[in-house]
Amino acid sequence: MTDKLLRLPKVLELVGIKKTKLWEMIKKGKFPRQGKLGTKTSVWSFLEIQQWIEGVKNGEEING
Repeated sequence: MTDKLLRLPKVLELVGIKKTKLWEMIKKGKFPRQGKLGTKTSVWSFLEIQQWIEGVKNGEEING
């Protein structure tokens, strides 16, 4: 599968969490880190997000 870059609203939609929780989890190393397209544009790898979702489905610990 080809990777693509996702912006914040799509990431939140895919994983079903709120923005504050997402940033908290990133700080604690419990969620894939974002890349930057500019000073105000954060993006995430679609494939990394999919892997994270699969980990959650397989019972990996994600408590932030």
